[in-house]
Amino acid sequence: MSCAARVWVPLMLGCLLGCLLGCSGAVAQSGSAEAVAECLRDNVPPAWGAQIEVRLRQPDGSQEVRRLAYATRERGREPLSDHWVRMRAPDALAGVVHLFRQTESSWSRWSYLPALDRVSQVKGQGSSSAALEEIVGVRDLDALMRWSEGATLQLAAPREEGGRQVRSINATRRVGTGASAGFERMRGLMDVERCVLLQGEWRDAENRKTRSLSVVPASLRRYGDHWVPQRIDVQQSDGVTAQVHLTHVVIAPKIPRGLFDPDGFHQVMPAALGLE
Repeated sequence: MSCAARVWVPLMLGCLLGCLLGCSGAVAQSGSAEAVAECLRDNVPPAWGAQIEVRLRQPDGSQEVRRLAYATRERGREPLSDHWVRMRAPDALAGVVHLFRQTESSWSRWSYLPALDRVSQVKGQGSSSAALEEIVGVRDLDALMRWSEGATLQLAAPREEGGRQVRSINATRRVGTGASAGFERMRGLMDVERCVLLQGEWRDAENRKTRSLSVVPASLRRYGDHWVPQRIDVQQSDGVTAQVHLTHVVIAPKIPRGLFDPDGFHQVMPAALGLE
């Protein structure tokens, strides 16, 4: 190998590595709204799971700690999401298991109630976010990581804040069908380099604020090509607040048999996903 070649090869490899590590951030910083939406989209792992602890505080000051195991996956050419949730605490909820499966225009939820030893099914319209609304912690993760799907984005110019390159986002997404159709709005802030939302405020079709979320930036952890927040602070419009902690994360776990199957989802334990 010539001297020039010995210099060129390492230089080319270095440039390639630099692109692999920094291209997503460059796209988010200077790209179109479509490119930024794709960048946010690519940050979502196709399949992952987590142990989650949620510290709820009611307006009267009372508190409750909920612990749950969570797994989600995407499927199809136009990715649809499935979600599995097993409640572990408090005792009143321990053993309750939910399965959410999304179609193009609707979703189905199966819930196992151990006190009755029975699975019930509920169907509804809209996105998986609508289905997950009652499960604090899971709905918030899904909103931060998937809300931009199907939304129209407007972006401000990049700026530096807290030592990070960020961009403000205004987003609108159609919700509901027929006479109940409307537009949900989100105003947020994204981390340009990591292609992840750091803040979000949501308003319903009547422009009423429903909740706001804030990621603790120092809690972001990198798992291969994906950045996942480990701490999210939630403020609901009814005065309820929550601290959401991801205490254990598994990316691309081996999916155990029955996990996303309505006939067997309630029999799967967290250990089968590596969540112990």
